[in-house]
Amino acid sequence: MPPERSPHAVEFHDLARFIAVRSDYPLGPERDAAVKRLPARVQEIIKVAVSPTTTGDPGFATYAPLATAFLESLRGLSVFDTILNGGGLRVPLNSRVVVETSAITGTTVAESHAKPIRSMTLAASDIAPRKSTAIVVATDELLKLVSADGARLFDSELRNAVAVATDAQFLATLYASVTPTASAGATTANVLTDLGALLSALTLESQSRVYVAMSPTNISKIMLKVSTNGGFAFPSASMSGGQIVPGIALLASNAVPTNAVIAIDASGIAGNSELPELRSLRHGDVQMDTAPDSPPVAGTVRSNLWQHDMRALLCERWFGFAKVRTASVSAISGATY
Repeated sequence: MPPERSPHAVEFHDLARFIAVRSDYPLGPERDAAVKRLPARVQEIIKVAVSPTTTGDPGFATYAPLATAFLESLRGLSVFDTILNGGGLRVPLNSRVVVETSAITGTTVAESHAKPIRSMTLAASDIAPRKSTAIVVATDELLKLVSADGARLFDSELRNAVAVATDAQFLATLYASVTPTASAGATTANVLTDLGALLSALTLESQSRVYVAMSPTNISKIMLKVSTNGGFAFPSASMSGGQIVPGIALLASNAVPTNAVIAIDASGIAGNSELPELRSLRHGDVQMDTAPDSPPVAGTVRSNLWQHDMRALLCERWFGFAKVRTASVSAISGATY
């Protein structure tokens, strides 16, 4: 069963919608009726919680399976989650890992010859916690009267928002850690040249799991590239992933830096993620902008949630990552396939 269709993942979104809609309702028949329409596990979480307005409460003892399923549903949507679950090294947040900047190499020596000594260079790197946040704002009427199709849209948008917010930090940090190679061009041969450059810049081992991340626009163009015999040059490439060449997974992400292609060896990435936290906001001001002023300025236009009969659902996650090998990431710049 795909992670995004697992029962726990569906229940997580049921809980999220309940928190968004019912957070300020008093205990009473209306709220009790709403709870009874929810799955049994969600009812259990709500009933043991001190307050239904936050999942950070110790009362959410049964929340973990649902939140874990939600994170698993991000696999395939988020480059970070795909790599973490597809060969990455899981280590606790706030821990220190050792980064291998040059490896030990062995030699073969003849009998009675001196045995050479090799050295390796190590550097420390911290798995510093980072926070990604997704906020969904909707009117009371929309949240209360949402249809099944609307519920699926809510679920999809919540997953996409968390995935893009996480990848924006993950991919930008990895891209900034390397010196990208300029793209060779837009032809099929150029794409293969770029792929060769990406792989050559990685230090690959037998346990390596290589992923190539690029924008959906570039993937759509790669899917239409033809070979010299007239067939599709990359028949396994697709918008949902697939492979760019056998053994090299392809990942689409809207968070990939502009015109960049990033190759990542998952075995050289360490990281982890805390369970996401859900909170409902009924009062307060928000700036309805994808790039809000930070900090606010005199001209910042804000909307009051209560005055506009709206609610905001806030989903936050703490995550962290670090390279454990210097040459575990490579990149191409200026790629417009």
